[in-house]
Amino acid sequence: MDAPMDTPPDGTRVTPTQRADVPVAVIDDEELHRRAIRRLLQNKGFSVRDFACLDGALRSGALLGCELILLDVMLGRESGIAACRRLRELGYSGGIIMVSGLGQSEVKAQALDAGADDYVTKPAGGEELLARLRSVLRRVQPAARAGRAGGQLRQRMVLEALKSPSQRRMFRQLSAARGQPVARDALKAFGLENPRATDKALEKHIERTREILKPLGVRIETVVGTGYSCPTRFD
Repeated sequence: MDAPMDTPPDGTRVTPTQRADVPVAVIDDEELHRRAIRRLLQNKGFSVRDFACLDGALRSGALLGCELILLDVMLGRESGIAACRRLRELGYSGGIIMVSGLGQSEVKAQALDAGADDYVTKPAGGEELLARLRSVLRRVQPAARAGRAGGQLRQRMVLEALKSPSQRRMFRQLSAARGQPVARDALKAFGLENPRATDKALEKHIERTREILKPLGVRIETVVGTGYSCPTRFD
């Protein structure tokens, strides 16, 4: 009788996570540690992107298609626990495994309370880390796949990526129009809070906003003779 489809000729059974090229993000401000984990996971067939901070990961758009995040507890500007809590508040439904050299029970409790699915103490052996990763993926993959490109999550990530108040106002104004054109004068009055701003000044703001939104898969289109529109839907 033929072997099952997920059993290779040598008889070693391949798990769904190994076969599916699962997207994983590694967030760690220590470059050497980040690279080591990336190599380990890539050698096991995972699709890996790594970042030094959460803001960088959010701006990249990578977390929209990510099913699991390995998150260091001791990040530079923002603690990993605060970053984990922020991810859950944004609506991220994939798995989060905290990785740290701190093994105190109170730190583990804080990480789990912030929304982490598991906690690994450094130095963790490769096989242990992979086993924990597979365990978390078995629990969270259905939910992550259901919400991996959800409109509300994308919208929240856009607002996290847009640090300028004027960019946030313009994005809210354009997204609220649900693909319909918004006049230049309206964008100046509400977005820039300066109805006397020139068209050139508005164009510069739009171009800077486009650069931030492009990795997140969000477009701002020019409507000749009218203004601008955002055809990306968030519902």
